[in-house]
This record gives sequence, structure tokens and C-alpha cells, in this order.
Amino acid sequence: MSDVGWMVTYDGRSGGAWVRRQVVDGLADTVDIEEVHVDAGLAPRQFASAAWNLATYDDPAVDLWVESLSSLAVRGPGRRTPNVLVLHHLPTPDPTASVGDALSALKSWLVRVRLREVDHIVVVSDFWAHYLEARGIDDRVTTIYNGLPVAQFEFDEAAVAETRDRLRDDPDEPLIHVGPCAPGKGGHRAARELADWDATLVTTGRTDSGAPVTHLDLPYEEYLRVLAACDAVVAMSEFPEGWGLQVQEAMLARTPVVGSGRGGMGMLLEGGDQIVCEDWANLEDSVSRALADGERLGERGHEYASQFTRERMVGEWASFFAEVLGA
Repeated sequence: MSDVGWMVTYDGRSGGAWVRRQVVDGLADTVDIEEVHVDAGLAPRQFASAAWNLATYDDPAVDLWVESLSSLAVRGPGRRTPNVLVLHHLPTPDPTASVGDALSALKSWLVRVRLREVDHIVVVSDFWAHYLEARGIDDRVTTIYNGLPVAQFEFDEAAVAETRDRLRDDPDEPLIHVGPCAPGKGGHRAARELADWDATLVTTGRTDSGAPVTHLDLPYEEYLRVLAACDAVVAMSEFPEGWGLQVQEAMLARTPVVGSGRGGMGMLLEGGDQIVCEDWANLEDSVSRALADGERLGERGHEYASQFTRERMVGEWASFFAEVLGA
């Protein structure tokens, strides 16, 4: 076994955190991975303490460090080497006057400056590999596509039908997932754009979003059943995504997807013959097309997304660690 230290600056419900847990658990018998948790929080004193810890933390017994964007941004000179950055997507802060956005803007700048300092970079989609290549950073880049437990997407049809009937306001209306309502994800605006439709609109996530939709906060298995029950899923992210796990989840659930195609999401949508909607003015027409062609889009999406399995992802991470560590 070789020691790998994995810097964890957020351990909540996000795609990046979910992927890390799958990799760490999947490699438990072959790679000794120590997770180092440093939560920056929002309080100034806690943030300052976390920044200091991220800047100075090191352990000479560790053979390879896996850095997050936040840990890379403040890593002190000579600390935590050799290292690999896991790049899901680069931070894209909103240009507002809030302290949180100012810190995000600073992190964004620091990460871009420090991309050339890291020994290895793992990206999760072709989009970000091409992004780095265009900036002269390609000799240290490895692409490992995110993956899901594909077998978990075989649903009990009666349970899906019950979920659909329970959620719909009217049995004749389509059930549409508007996407996450987190900042930049587009769910709020999608809900507004479709508010006058004769349709039941839902969203899923961590807290009540305040959007004019039915909000559902569910265990993972029930959440997947909701995706399978929907007639369409909207994913109008307004920033370049790393991959788009919810897009892949919807495709595996045989539900047609309408998405902005920003970042790595574009690979999933185009490869799976889904509907790319780059302009909000075309959203209603795009969703109408998805509803009209739902069965074909659902099958094409499932066929394409099924190749990106959890087992494939974990196996490629195992090969990466073996190559870098010389195992």
C-alpha cells in the first residue's frame, strides 16, 4: 500500500464530494487514502483558521497529495508535494459586492495562477482537458470520467408510476424537473420560464429553494425514482459544469434532458442525443420537443450514459495512482 492524502474542504451534498467518496471507498483494499478534512465555514475567524491550516498542513509520510481547488489556492510554498489537483470545474464567482463572492473571486484567480504549479491534474470531462490544452497545460493532465452505479437505475415500474401520480397536480400534465435551484444552476429561472405551463414543476436539493415549484429533499434512491417519473429534466446551468451528474442520472433513468450544454455537460448531451438549449428564449420550444420525443431520447440517453460506470471510474483512478506512485 502507498499513502495518499486527500484534502477535503467540503464534504456535503455535491457531485465532487460524491465522486471522492466513491473513489476512496472503492480503493479501500488497494490504496491507503487518508482524508484530511478542513472546513472553511463562513465565519471570518473560522475561515482564517482554515486558510492557515490549508496553507501549512503537510505530512512527510504521505507519498501523494490530492488537492481541492480551495486547498490548492492557499497551499504554502513547498507544502504537500508531489500532488494532483482534481478539477471538476473552475470557480466562476458572480461579480457582486458580497464578501463571499469576493473570496470566491480571489480563489478563482489563485487557482488559475497555480494550475502550472501542480504535478498532475485529473479532469472529469473532455471539455476541461481541452480548456487546459488550449492554455498550454496538457502534459500533466489525465481525464477520468465520472461514473455512476448503473445497476441502481433499474426501477420498479409500479413504484415509478405511483411516484408520478403522487407528484403531478393533474394526471394529464407532464412532470418536469427544472434542475437544481442552487446559484448558477439555472433552476430558479427555468421555473420562472415554465411557470405558465400546464405542467407540474419539481426540484430536488438540500433546502427549500424558494422557487415556485414543488421542492423535494429525498434519500438517493427516492430521488432517482423521481427522475425516472419525470417526463423531462431541465439542466440550464449558467456556468461551465465539470460533468453534470444529474444530467447523467436523468439519462440513465431514461428521462429526456434539455440542457445548456455548458462545460462537460455538453459531452453527455451531445453524445446521448439529448437537446442542447443555449438560449433561454428557446427553452419552451426545447422542452416541448423533449416531451414529444421522450421515448426515443430516453433510450438514446440511457444507452450512452451507461458506459460511464462507477466501476470504470474507480478502476481508472486505481490505474492513475499505480502509475503515479510507481506501483
